[in-house]
Formats: sequence, C-alpha cells, structure tokens
Amino acid sequence: TSDGAGNLTTQKTNYPAFFAYPSSSQTATHNTSVKILFQTESYDTNSAFADSKFTVPSGQAGKYYIYASVYGEAAANATLESNKIMIYINGTQSFYNSNDFRTNQIRSFTSTVSSSFDLSVGDYVEAYAYIVGTSPVVQAQTANRSYFEGYRIGS
Repeated sequence: TSDGAGNLTTQKTNYPAFFAYPSSSQTATHNTSVKILFQTESYDTNSAFADSKFTVPSGQAGKYYIYASVYGEAAANATLESNKIMIYINGTQSFYNSNDFRTNQIRSFTSTVSSSFDLSVGDYVEAYAYIVGTSPVVQAQTANRSYFEGYRIGS
C-alpha cells in the first residue's frame, strides 16, 4: 500500500510449508499399504508437521500443493512388480501414482505423486506406499530417495 507521499508499506504473508524425509529405511509389507514414516524435517514453517503428517493450522485453510516421492526397492534383482505412492487426506486415499513392472520386473524405482488440494483447518495429509515385490523396502533420504513436501499456494 502507499500513503500517497511515495511511502510504501508491504505485507509479507508466510504460508505454511514443510519438507520431510525418512531418517532410515522402512520395511514395507509385500502387497499392503503402509504409511511412510518421515521422521526428519528440513523445514516446517508453521510447526504443522508431526507424526509423519501435515495438519492445516488455524487460519490457514486454502489451496495446497502436496508432493511425495518414494524409492521402493525389492530384496533382489527382477523381483519388484509395482510401486505405488498415495496421498491420503484425513485418512482416505485421495490421489495416487502407480508404476507396474509385472511383465518386466526390476529391483527399484522412484514413484512420485503431486496435486493441489482445497484443505480446511484441521485437515491432515499423509503419504502411503504400496509395493509389490520380494521383501520390499522404502529407502531413506540417502541421495534424496524418499521425501514429502507441501505448501499453501493461496486461498
């Protein structure tokens, strides 16, 4: 805003944002959805990320961009059949991306999913994986393998 005399006043809006990743690899159960554990935060501007989930803080309802990446790995070469990553809103699968290798199995693959969501105060967002393969594992942050992030993009 301007006071008419050339003096400007700016207002900075600090929207919620977070970036988290696993502190260690996580065993996944073959052919079963598993919540991905993100124990380490690079940043969490509103202290709204805890217990591997982001909860929309008071006064911050709006549109959010959510992104998740999971590096799924099987125990042996040519035994990974599929790698699916899902975004859950309030405990319900809302969006997913699935990669299927049944006709040409591999050992590891990074799946990503992203979308924008209208979220209300108190809504919470989590990431899940569904890996089909021999002794599957969700690999940790090493070389930026698995992570979860989001930020408010507007009202």
